[in-house]
Amino acid sequence: LELHLVGGFLDSRGYSEDLAVRLIYSFNKQPVSVHLVTACITELNNSLRGIINWPVVYGIGVNVKSGEIFPATFPDKGPDMPVRLTRYFTSSYEVRYST
Repeated sequence: LELHLVGGFLDSRGYSEDLAVRLIYSFNKQPVSVHLVTACITELNNSLRGIINWPVVYGIGVNVKSGEIFPATFPDKGPDMPVRLTRYFTSSYEVRYST
């Protein structure tokens, strides 16, 4: 398997770094061979805008015919309004995930 990790940066709370470490650790524990091909995360994906850390790449697109990887652009910065308001429709302020 080939693994491409893209999108984390040096956020002020350290969420991206913690997530990157957990992901790499989890893939390393897999019984199959996983090859890290791309790691555009944490300080490798960080730029400064003044004194604020900012990601260089938010995500990637893949040309499935050629395998070319390119930075993706996302004009919409969040989920659709119905998804954002789901908690109000369910009378719950927490989103719970089941496995």
